[in-house]
Amino acid sequence: MFCRKVFWGFQKSKNTVLLLVMTEFVVGRFEISDIDSIASVPLRALETAALAVGRLDALGRSAEPGLQALLALRCSVVSAGLPPTQQLEGIIAILRADGEGGDDATRLATTLAVTMDATLSEGARRSRAGTAPTARWVAESLGEGVWDDDASRALDEVLRAIRPPHPGVLTALVAARLTAHASVLSASVLSALILHHAGSLGGTWCAVPAGTFHASPDAAFSDAALPVLAESMATAAREAALALTAATAAMPTHEARVREAHGRAAHGAIAVLHAFRRWTVLEIPATARRLRCTRPTVAAAIERLEALGLVTELTGRGRDRAWCYSALAAAMLTPRA
Repeated sequence: MFCRKVFWGFQKSKNTVLLLVMTEFVVGRFEISDIDSIASVPLRALETAALAVGRLDALGRSAEPGLQALLALRCSVVSAGLPPTQQLEGIIAILRADGEGGDDATRLATTLAVTMDATLSEGARRSRAGTAPTARWVAESLGEGVWDDDASRALDEVLRAIRPPHPGVLTALVAARLTAHASVLSASVLSALILHHAGSLGGTWCAVPAGTFHASPDAAFSDAALPVLAESMATAAREAALALTAATAAMPTHEARVREAHGRAAHGAIAVLHAFRRWTVLEIPATARRLRCTRPTVAAAIERLEALGLVTELTGRGRDRAWCYSALAAAMLTPRA
């Protein structure tokens, strides 16, 4: 293993940004070519991705904490490649204490989403503490055995060289491009973590989906990969923004359903519904303390919300039960760019 020099340079020429990654090493199954290697990124593709990520960031940072958390959960299930019919179950599986899906048919897929979400959540926490994401840590967190020490050290050296203040979107795209040769799942997770760590997004709300590499392997793994990945990131960011907008629009509709069904008795149920905007999962004792009301009041309110199909119980137990705002998660999974 030999890594002598890593250098970044940017040059704009008409509609092209020339990204110079000057290295001297070859690692495992992926190759970062010699000092003459130049990856060309069409400026329009890069600008489109950056604008889409910026719009998502503006919407996400102004959203309430519960919606931000759901947006991160959505990123996990979408990036993991769960089909639309299993994405809601994937979110519910992540929120369950046991991390399991509702049935055998979806359990394998939702287990992958749970693992990706745990990695994204811990990676975001480490980033907020000032620790930059590394390919080695991501691979280990995902339980992948495809990395050797030399490959990990080499790629992490590149990631350290392209950390902020380099543009977060471009950094995430390059990291995904390099990492995908070893693992498309690691590439997807790493792209989300770098966007967050670089300050491009306030949370792990968007990633290059792992399916991008499977859908177009020739383009995604070739020297022209970055434009393909930029387009994929732009689409993912637009869809996430649409999802957040749809969820925000759905909340007044849900409140109207509660008022229509319960009239004057709807006050408690609406207060609990508002609490879900701050806390993704609610338990009766904690919610009663937060809302400064009695446990029977909270229990009655949740029962009404559950009868309307707005919330879902997670534990399946008779005691120590917990609920999530499943109707809001479903609204967030509906739109497409």
